[in-house]
Amino acid sequence: MPWYHEFFDELYLEQYRHLIPPERTIAEVDAILDLLEIEPGARILDLCCGHGRHSTELAARGLDVCGQDLTPMFLERAAEAAAQRGVRLDLRQGDMREIVHDPPFDAVIHIFTAFGYFSDDDEEARVVREVARVLRPGGRYLLQTINRDGVVRRFLRKDWEEWDSGMRLLCERTFDPVSGRNRERRETIFPDGSRRVQDISVRLFTPPEIRRMMRDAGLEPTASYATLGRDELTVDSMHQVNIAIKPGSQPS
Repeated sequence: MPWYHEFFDELYLEQYRHLIPPERTIAEVDAILDLLEIEPGARILDLCCGHGRHSTELAARGLDVCGQDLTPMFLERAAEAAAQRGVRLDLRQGDMREIVHDPPFDAVIHIFTAFGYFSDDDEEARVVREVARVLRPGGRYLLQTINRDGVVRRFLRKDWEEWDSGMRLLCERTFDPVSGRNRERRETIFPDGSRRVQDISVRLFTPPEIRRMMRDAGLEPTASYATLGRDELTVDSMHQVNIAIKPGSQPS
């Protein structure tokens, strides 16, 4: 079974929780709305929506939000978050290679590095083609993912993290420059001494590769940044944000 079927669980949420406080989500949604130039009432798809932190905030801003994710637990958490905020989300389970919501969308967001999971580049391109299929003419696609150049320049073979709970995480990495894949072995050591080992493999792309994939899917790239806040993309940037538009205009 591919690694991403089992990786995203309660342990993942616990290890990443400190990185995603509410104020970060609010700032990211502010930036998303600015980048995509969309207004309240627009229909937006949060692809690989996870536990819905962006989806719920977008819905609270007056957007018609659909969310899709592979992990049932994430979708349950997203539904709970929406209920607590008093907003409506259309949440559905599905692999990102096949968008299960009915088109069209005014925008698709695909963020927090949910890209490069598949073993074949053609499958990654299939994701982008699916996005192009469900966008209305004039609709925009925002893809945030890892920047290969930045990872290579700052490559860490090992690092170590520890939480107040006593849980520790050791990461060991290898990078293959031919395939462009970053492989990581993550060993979590729990306070009681028990351990869990997880192996992940992510294809890292350069910005030109992402933009070419967008063009091949019939989209026109319009901008590339290092962050959602429009910071300049450089070879040292650890992430990349690419925006593309589907040519044409919406029928009147």
